[in-house]
Amino acid sequence: MNEFAKTGAVLGAAAALTALALFTGPREARLDLFDDQGEVFFPKLTDGDQVAELVVTAFREEQSDVFPFAVKRDDKGVWTIPSHYNYPADAKDQMGKAAAMLIGLTKLAVVSDSRARHVEFGVIDPLAEGVETEGRGKRVTMKDSAGNVLADLIIGKEIEDKMDVRYVRIPDKKRVYATKLVGEVSTKFADWIETDLLKTQTWDISKITFDNYSVDEQAGQIVKGEARGEEGRRGRSGCSTGSTPPRRSPTRRS
Repeated sequence: MNEFAKTGAVLGAAAALTALALFTGPREARLDLFDDQGEVFFPKLTDGDQVAELVVTAFREEQSDVFPFAVKRDDKGVWTIPSHYNYPADAKDQMGKAAAMLIGLTKLAVVSDSRARHVEFGVIDPLAEGVETEGRGKRVTMKDSAGNVLADLIIGKEIEDKMDVRYVRIPDKKRVYATKLVGEVSTKFADWIETDLLKTQTWDISKITFDNYSVDEQAGQIVKGEARGEEGRRGRSGCSTGSTPPRRSPTRRS
């Protein structure tokens, strides 16, 4: 082999080794842990009017059971509370507040990718199977009229010394974030009910039948009382005297 051939072989081997080093050598590590920090959680949720159904699920440790609270709007635009026997709801204001919490909600910081720390942060799904009760958070789910999920979030513990900043997690994902959540979604029945069920004027009613009952939320049942009628005893405003029951069946004047 002449000198030119030897030189060519050496140069070829050097080029091959250089290429191999480029493909197999150390590369800059990707910081996957922070690749979505600062992003919006639910870009599809832009307006509270999109929400046609809200479900808030919490785990009650004292009863060791799951408590779902649901509010839904039907095709006619009427809001009811399915979790409480479809009781009529006055949901406009409350739904607006709930949606405002999640619209534009950003991932302030990535906290952890470890499932083992979910209990510590209080972001265990309340619907998760198992007997463990510690570390379960509150799950808030919002859907549109077609049943599409607009937002779904597990809300955990508040971070110490950081007002309104909480640990949160998207269901079925292991990553835990820190985010600022101002306010809280109410699951109190009294905050959502329609207080003016009759939608009528008192002088249009000649008789009211009282169907007394109460809702036992812990037992999940309606406790019926004694039904009675009121007629002829009217106050100065034209209303029948006596206490106002939760359900009334009026007879209108003809």
